Amino acid sequence: MRRAIVMAVVVALSGVFLTGCGVGPTDQLTGRTWYLVSGAEKNPAWQWSVPPEVQDRYTIHFGTDATFSSQADCNRLAGSWQASGSDRVTITPGPMTMAFCGEPSFDILYAGLLGQVRTWNVASTGMTLTLADGGRLDYTSTAPPSSSPSAEEGPAEATVAPTTPTPTVTATVTATQTPSTSTPRPSPPPTATVTATTTATATATATATATATATATVTSKPTPTPTPTPGPDLTGRTWQLTAFALKLPLFTGSVPQDQQASYTIQFHPDGTFTARADCNTVNGTYSPADPSGSSGSLSLVPGPATIKACSEGSYGDLYITAIAGTAGFILESDGLRLTLVDSGTLEYR
Repeated sequence: MRRAIVMAVVVALSGVFLTGCGVGPTDQLTGRTWYLVSGAEKNPAWQWSVPPEVQDRYTIHFGTDATFSSQADCNRLAGSWQASGSDRVTITPGPMTMAFCGEPSFDILYAGLLGQVRTWNVASTGMTLTLADGGRLDYTSTAPPSSSPSAEEGPAEATVAPTTPTPTVTATVTATQTPSTSTPRPSPPPTATVTATTTATATATATATATATATATVTSKPTPTPTPTPGPDLTGRTWQLTAFALKLPLFTGSVPQDQQASYTIQFHPDGTFTARADCNTVNGTYSPADPSGSSGSLSLVPGPATIKACSEGSYGDLYITAIAGTAGFILESDGLRLTLVDSGTLEYR
């Protein structure tokens, strides 16, 4: 009996060591670079197809030392992985560079999905990583035509620089009536044949003209313009996300009321912003054409962000992807709407 127990322990430990050394079924995972072909999530539901010309921007490489490296658009991501059983795998993302890759970019979204992987399957030159909610990431080991720096070349520089919107100057002209200063033209002097009656008439006419001139002078004073009531402002409040729609990846949904406080954005007077995306936060800068106006262009450039795998059903990764594509804003009496470069929207209250 004791011998049987010892043999069972040895077999179990052998399985662990074989997995850690990359011997066994995980040989199919390691030793090659996998290029992302498509991705999908079920909760929230969305789907993303990666064009062949940019598949080398979204990759993963499993090392035999239980570490992985990944390309996430123009950024690099590293971390660890652990396999168990015949198809179970846990990927733990670690440090990630945070260069601005331009719009649209799915770097944050892709990094977040890797932390949700639960199982793997390799067939021929294809690999599928299944997510916790039943979604999936599909890869190929066939390298696509190169259109960007490969994962081995290190992080690429951002190829699309954020464009600072050119302020639109609207000339406002207030028409102010200036009182007339012209002097009534004198009547020609009466001739010697003018009678008393004519003289009286001329005098009455002159008096009427003077009276009219005086009246015109009084009524032509400019009317003071009322001071406009200050409208809503981007800054000075915390905006809570209520709904959003994306065109790439395709997604439309409402944020449940009890979760809206977990998806926020704050615009600070110094031109920076802070956003909460469920269990992650992101900071960056913004440049509106007129921050005190009720609408206008708005560019957001995300900066440092935490990259943690939030609970199943989180909108966090999609939300960070969306705010990076902001193109404009509209302030309304009861909320804020951000318009995106892909014609999508973010609705706040």
